[in-house]
Amino acid sequence: MDTKALDLIPTILIIDDSTFNIQLVGWILQDNGYKTLEAQSGAEALEILKSNTPDLILLDVMMPEMTGFELCKIIKSDKKHQNIPVIFFTTLSNIDDIVKGFKVGGVDYVTKPFNKDELVIRIKNHIDLLNSKRKIEQQAKELTATNALKDRMFSIIGHDLRSPVGAIKQALGFIVNGTINPKDEDFLETLQLLVNTTDDAFNLLENLLGWAKSQSDTLKIIPENLNLFDIVSSTCAVLKINSKKKNITINIKIPNDISVISDLNMINSILRNLLGNAIKFTTEQGLIEISANRINDFVQVFIKDNGIGMEPNIVSEIFTSNKHFHTHGTNN
Repeated sequence: MDTKALDLIPTILIIDDSTFNIQLVGWILQDNGYKTLEAQSGAEALEILKSNTPDLILLDVMMPEMTGFELCKIIKSDKKHQNIPVIFFTTLSNIDDIVKGFKVGGVDYVTKPFNKDELVIRIKNHIDLLNSKRKIEQQAKELTATNALKDRMFSIIGHDLRSPVGAIKQALGFIVNGTINPKDEDFLETLQLLVNTTDDAFNLLENLLGWAKSQSDTLKIIPENLNLFDIVSSTCAVLKINSKKKNITINIKIPNDISVISDLNMINSILRNLLGNAIKFTTEQGLIEISANRINDFVQVFIKDNGIGMEPNIVSEIFTSNKHFHTHGTNN
């Protein structure tokens, strides 16, 4: 299938052994807004088709060396050109010849001598039909891509929301079963953590919707000057219940004076995923260190843990866009 844009001027290949016919038809088509290519034999036409993909072919049936029927059959055997409409020029009028033309891949006939208006309207009809087919195929591709994006988004939402929603559920469970006493000093801290985690889950959902927009090229990036230490500290606070449950120590080794230009939602999502995975795959009483280095005009952030690591085959495919990996953490 030709990949040229649908709004380009259609190109028509005229194949006829008569120079006069080629010039006449070429003038008519160019006067009606079409581009033309010209060939006076089957061999010359096949040579042109090696480097061109016209939108339609006007093909004379009665040519020396190779008839139009034979040439059409060769053209239709090439996957690159098999969808190009072929209209035959012919003086033949018996039904057997007409049927033969359709059998080898022709879509229409124009008899010689031809009527100019009839020729133009037949060509227009087949060009319109071809463009409609291309639009349908393009819409089908876009629909397939949209469905794939939807499936991947559901998968990522399930993955990324599990951490904050799980933390909220766990904290509420502690309150309900009395593990956290409302009279304890850290009760208000727990409530505040619940509020912060709920806000973060909402922001995460907003960010995931933003990610979906980025996949469809509609994402708006809002860069701003951010303090890296504050962002990392906020992420650690959101995941505090998860790390505390496994007695994991998180050390932030980032100077207070490091600032970065970034989109807040994006950098939060990245840090939350990396730190959440570090907690998930680090064993009880483990250690996670978060550090950062300035490299010219950039800042490189490191999240290092002493957990179980990742299998080499997953590492090699982790950034493959159409794959999503899921593994149980150290607490299953």
